[in-house]
Amino acid sequence: MRSQAATEYLLIIGFVTFVLSAIVILAYFYTGMSKAAVRQNQLQVAMQQIIRTSESVYYSGAPSQLPVSVYFPPGIKNITIINKEIIVETETNSGVSKRVFNSRVNMTGNVDFKEGTRTIIIKALSEGVSVT
Repeated sequence: MRSQAATEYLLIIGFVTFVLSAIVILAYFYTGMSKAAVRQNQLQVAMQQIIRTSESVYYSGAPSQLPVSVYFPPGIKNITIINKEIIVETETNSGVSKRVFNSRVNMTGNVDFKEGTRTIIIKALSEGVSVT
């Protein structure tokens, strides 16, 4: 009789441990997915700020320039500015991902893409804008 109660107790404890472990694993998985989505949204906001400011400065004319403060999330490997595109390589859970952001104006320059808030100077040129 005592051994049956002990066996039932062990089965209940084992089942509860299994369920709690599954819940913790699922929570960890969904937290990771949520963090990745937040990083991608932060990156998109930063690139849209740069592009919007570039277009505004270009249409204002040649001596115009504006500073723009943007936040770069962690995981950015490279940012390349070519003509009317900004190509961003990021490290994700599934490997390296490339995203392309398009502008209506030609852009040149280099961007310091270290994690954190950066101030970028955007200057109007006769053929486009300089992003530094």
